Amino acid sequence: MVQSIIAFALLLATLMVGAFLVHVYSLKRQTYLVLWATAWGFYALHYLCPALSPWIGTSSFLYSLNYGLFGLAGICFLLGTQLYTRTKLWLVPSIGAAAFILLWSAANDWPHGHVSRDRS
Repeated sequence: MVQSIIAFALLLATLMVGAFLVHVYSLKRQTYLVLWATAWGFYALHYLCPALSPWIGTSSFLYSLNYGLFGLAGICFLLGTQLYTRTKLWLVPSIGAAAFILLWSAANDWPHGHVSRDRS
């Protein structure tokens, strides 16, 4: 129960960081802030499954989605940083990586076999 309270607090804290970046975007209108706010939103949703587990139980779909959201947050952080530093965007590799992460997450929930060995 304590872990779910900590996860819920982290969920709220990361959502507040994302909301702050949306506010800063409304003032500055820089595109990288949208990507960073999206990344913080994905990262916040990554805490949703551990926060709700005492009430909804454990679900293999939610846990596999949890890992996918964490990966998508990393990709959004990368693209936002590339926009901030004005370097060339890795758009095609990022789309490929996002597709791979989502397929991997879906394959982990597949009932006939798991891609990863860790199911905790």
